[in-house]
Amino acid sequence: MTIDKLLPGWREAVLALGDSILFVAALWLALSLRHIHIVDADNFLRHAFPFSLIFCGWLAVFHGLGLHDLRQLHVLTSAVSGLLVAAPINLALGMSFFYLLVPEAPAPPPKTHLLLTVLLAHGLALAWR
Repeated sequence: MTIDKLLPGWREAVLALGDSILFVAALWLALSLRHIHIVDADNFLRHAFPFSLIFCGWLAVFHGLGLHDLRQLHVLTSAVSGLLVAAPINLALGMSFFYLLVPEAPAPPPKTHLLLTVLLAHGLALAWR
């Protein structure tokens, strides 16, 4: 009995888990680039919770666009076009979250952090594929 028979879809789950890790890494890189030094744990954790909610939406977008479909990943143009569609959608999700769903947040919305995170996350996702 092979693992594919025991756990169908495990490869897609690994791909989604890798995307999740890359999203968090992209946030850390974005914060470090924005502040021009390696971000400390307190600053990172302050951003991690709201962004983790956004990342759940991003995973849904990736799944909906077929970016977790292994049959499509064999063609580089399919992955690139999927990521080019996903990036503005995910940016819009993040902007909607910070501006519409959390308008009473005490700090200003992290516009630059969001944009850098989108760019880095989608670049890393392309490299991951």
